[in-house]
Amino acid sequence: MRAKVLAALVYPAEASRGALGNPAFDVLIDRTGMLRALRLTATSGSVAVDRAVALAIQNAAPFEPPPSEIPGNFVPIHLQFRVGPQDLN
Repeated sequence: MRAKVLAALVYPAEASRGALGNPAFDVLIDRTGMLRALRLTATSGSVAVDRAVALAIQNAAPFEPPPSEIPGNFVPIHLQFRVGPQDLN
């Protein structure tokens, strides 16, 4: 999931030159892998970077369906990223 999000991530031009941060998100996916909820839980320190990662999560969906061993109709997942211009498209 994380690799798919990083592949969709584009470093925002409006971010401070060299901005680096560790944004974290809680996401909720359904049994088919569709994104149902997204919430920023820790900011990178840059609104532009946080928005870029949130957009990448949305664009990367749908994800692989969760394993059948995980109960429930929805599966919560915590994602954390280390983001900087050297890491992104």
